[in-house]
Amino acid sequence: IGRVDPGDTLFEYFVTDSGQWQHWSTKVSEWQYPQDSDPKFAELLIPTLDSIRYESLLSMLQSRGKPVLFTGGAGVSKTA
Repeated sequence: IGRVDPGDTLFEYFVTDSGQWQHWSTKVSEWQYPQDSDPKFAELLIPTLDSIRYESLLSMLQSRGKPVLFTGGAGVSKTA
């Protein structure tokens, strides 16, 4: 894996298609509030480190026909 940032664990990294270890934070894009509409609070999905990880895991497992169940507290993007 190479150098790991202080305080990080293995779970902060993923393996790219080319086989390189990369920090999940590199996949989090900058979010801009929609200027052309006024969405309801519950409709906003702001990309975070956790939501990006969950989305990637969900996509990988579903594409292989595996069942998925996410658990966690309120507001952690389980139903997004």
